[in-house]
Amino acid sequence: MKIRLRLSIWLIAIMAVVVIGITIFLLRQTAAISYFLNVRSLGLLTAQRVELWKGREDGYIRTLHTLANIMGDYESIQAEERRDRYDDMLKAALETEPQMVALYTVWKPNAIDNMDSRYIGRTGSSPNGQYAIAYFKETNKITGRTSGDINNVIAHITGPNARKDRVDNPTILKIKGKNTYITKISVPIINNHTNKVVGGLGCFLAIDTIQYILENTMKTNNEIAIMAMYSGNGTVLAHYKPERIGKRMLDVDAELGDSRKELFRAMQTGKPYMNILHEPAFDEKIILIMKPFQIGNSGHNWSMLIGVPESFILKEVNSITGFTVTLIVIAILVMAVIIFAVIGIIIKPIVRITDMFKDISEGEGDLTRLIPEQGNDEISDMSRYFNLTLKKIKNLIIIIKQQSAILSDRGNELSVSMNQTAAVITQIITELKIIKSRLAEQNLSTDQTAALMEQIIGSIDKLKKHAEQKAANAAKPHSVIKKNISNAIKGHRDSDKQVPEVVSHLNEITRQINNESAEIQSGSKEAALENRYLKLLNEEISAGINEMAAGADQINTAVTRVNEISEKNKKNIDLMVQGVSMFKAA
Repeated sequence: MKIRLRLSIWLIAIMAVVVIGITIFLLRQTAAISYFLNVRSLGLLTAQRVELWKGREDGYIRTLHTLANIMGDYESIQAEERRDRYDDMLKAALETEPQMVALYTVWKPNAIDNMDSRYIGRTGSSPNGQYAIAYFKETNKITGRTSGDINNVIAHITGPNARKDRVDNPTILKIKGKNTYITKISVPIINNHTNKVVGGLGCFLAIDTIQYILENTMKTNNEIAIMAMYSGNGTVLAHYKPERIGKRMLDVDAELGDSRKELFRAMQTGKPYMNILHEPAFDEKIILIMKPFQIGNSGHNWSMLIGVPESFILKEVNSITGFTVTLIVIAILVMAVIIFAVIGIIIKPIVRITDMFKDISEGEGDLTRLIPEQGNDEISDMSRYFNLTLKKIKNLIIIIKQQSAILSDRGNELSVSMNQTAAVITQIITELKIIKSRLAEQNLSTDQTAALMEQIIGSIDKLKKHAEQKAANAAKPHSVIKKNISNAIKGHRDSDKQVPEVVSHLNEITRQINNESAEIQSGSKEAALENRYLKLLNEEISAGINEMAAGADQINTAVTRVNEISEKNKKNIDLMVQGVSMFKAA
């Protein structure tokens, strides 16, 4: 892979890693911020729905409180007129409130006019004459009858929470011929003068309106996947699945999984709740937000639950992510093109140097070409140093050529000298073989001579016996001759080490033998025979000595010539070593 492509890949990879890392970090921060904002928006939507319903329910309670305050001033009205006047007031209020199914009031015995016994059997009175009128919307008219909630209202207004509003859980009531879920709300009636609770004023609210508004809310907010409203005991007031209305959420909202119990505890304590639902009933994660709200001052909580898919929460983030990824891909491609082009410009001098090296290595090796030196950066410095290197290489090549010529001459001389040396050594080997054969012959002649000497000694001993009269004159010479012959034999065997001495010694022995032979010749035949033997021996010894001397001279001559050739070869080798040293230095 070329350096341009390799550098481009590395730089692009580094830039991509840095850009992607920064992008991931920013996207994570953006996702966190968007998630937080969307969840907060979902919380605001839930709070808005809660405020809506709280405002509506509190509006009904305010209406009831307004009517209760008017009734609290009952003492300003004639006792005989009080019940009739309040009947008319309740009927008129019920007509103006379309969500109210019924409007009723229950007073303590004899509290309103102290005439309960007088009104026994009157519509809206208990069997004891207690004022307890209730008006209902039935078909197209409003009808009145005695309230069926007398005991519950009396129990409330005589209990510890008498001054608080009362809100009941949903129940079924048959209205206009069909069963309708309603909830009861009541407020205390307080005497304006004595500040005592004298009765209660309440209404029945149909909760089907809640379901209607819930369905419209889901239609206008497509992101909402779950929406429901629950009473304080977990009874469903409205639900995205209408068939669950009036049932307890712990029994029917199975898709909420383990979140049901947590939701119910939050409803009981009046605390908000938020969680991410992981149930497989949904194709994706659902973010749940529940907010409770209190009806009036009753201490009774209703709760609004809204669930939104996480994909909607991260919708903006996913959109930003897609746009960012596309932008990054385009940016990386643009950067890749720019980096590739810039690196091509930067490494152009390097490419020129490479091409020049290629021409030098594959072409004619022209070292006179130089690279243009432009700029004041590392590339121009490299070009300058490269040109200097080429100049040095050219000078070194000139020196190497010169030294190569010298070495070639020395090699030729050394080759000639080696040939001469080989010839001389061959000649020396041949001469040594000849000398070896001669020495072997001499060794054989020495043994024969030694045997002949022994015979001569024996003859001399015999001669001594026959010439005793001359023994006194010849004893000493004979002893000397015997000793000299033994020494000669011994010396002849060591002739390889003492050749000159042996020659001299044998010459001396020969002279002595000649002298003695001359004296002995006149003695007898044995003396003549001995003289003949001695003469033969002298001739043989002289011939061997001459051959040995000639061989020694040849050896000395050969050794001298080898020394001369070795000295000459040593000089040539020294010259070659000097040439190699100069080549290495170059």
